[in-house]
Amino acid sequence: MTVVFIHLKVTPSKISSALNEIKKIDYIKEAYVVTGDYDIIAKLETPDASLASKIIIEKILKIDGVERSSSSIVLPQTD
Repeated sequence: MTVVFIHLKVTPSKISSALNEIKKIDYIKEAYVVTGDYDIIAKLETPDASLASKIIIEKILKIDGVERSSSSIVLPQTD
């Protein structure tokens, strides 16, 4: 399982519609409008990193209003 937190900068007038589109994407578990350097944060859970990359590039970054993104992959916990 690959878990990715995706931080998105979105054109202000498109934030609401972009959030709605993101929530429709398979494997998106949560998505919120947030304060700070980015406008939306989304949690993506996929079976592998390859699929996560494909979803980000082919779906999320093509949503109208999305200007840029920064992604953080959750690392496995080691004890």
